[in-house]
Amino acid sequence: MSKHPPMAFGCPHCGAATHTRTSKTITRLLREVTAACNDATCGHVFIVHASAEQTLVPSMAPDGDVFIPLAPASRDSMATLLKQPSDRAASVAVAPRPPKPPKPPAPPKKSPARALASTPKPQQHGQPPVFDWAALARALAPHERQALPAATAAQ
Repeated sequence: MSKHPPMAFGCPHCGAATHTRTSKTITRLLREVTAACNDATCGHVFIVHASAEQTLVPSMAPDGDVFIPLAPASRDSMATLLKQPSDRAASVAVAPRPPKPPKPPAPPKKSPARALASTPKPQQHGQPPVFDWAALARALAPHERQALPAATAAQ
C-alpha cells in the first residue's frame, strides 16, 4: 500500500474518470503521477505533476528546509488575528514548557566492606541476628581495619 492516497483526475479528452498507474516522488513538494483513462474507447494515458503551491493553515511542526508560501487569504486572516488580540488568539498561543524539576541527589555508594558491615548473618531459629566481624575484617583494606575493635581485627 502506498504512503500517499491516489488522486483522482478526469480525463482531459473525454472527461471520464481515471486511475493512477504509477506515482513517484520527485521532491518533497512535487509528485509525478501517471494517470490512465478508465474509458476503453479513449485509452488516454498522461502525466500529472502534483505540487504543494500554497499554505492554507501553517504546520504545527514546520520543517525549516521546506518553504510553501501562505495563500493570500490565509495571510490576510492571520494578519487580522495578530493585529487584534482576542481570547481565541490567546488560546491558540503555545505556553512555554515549565522547567524540569532538579533530580534528587544520588544516594552515596557503599563500598563492598560497608555493604557487608550492614548485612547481618542469617539468624538461627529463635536467636537474634549475629554480626560477622571476621568477614568484615577480611573485606576491609589494612588501613581500614584499624577502626575495628582489636580482638576482631586479629581474627
